[in-house]
Amino acid sequence: MSKKPRLSEKDELEVVKYIYYYQKVHGSSPSIREIRDHLHLKSHSAVQRRIQILIDMGYLDRRDGMSRGLQVKRKGVIAFREYERKIKKLMKYKEMEWQQ
Repeated sequence: MSKKPRLSEKDELEVVKYIYYYQKVHGSSPSIREIRDHLHLKSHSAVQRRIQILIDMGYLDRRDGMSRGLQVKRKGVIAFREYERKIKKLMKYKEMEWQQ
């Protein structure tokens, strides 16, 4: 049985978060090029690979036949919001540690 490819949690959720907020601001999904530039990746295939992993995980959905057809699913929104809370909690803990 082969292991499914996985990104780090940070990398996964950075893509989801970018697409989510881009849609909020612009009313449509970002292009592959815009995602690539935002993430500082070198190739379209690297973006496509990340998107496919996120679709397989249930975080994104792609509308067939549409350019800019990516949609963030509820599961993806919940995941990146939980991750942000975890990071804020960790930062608060580190700040308390530094003050001692």
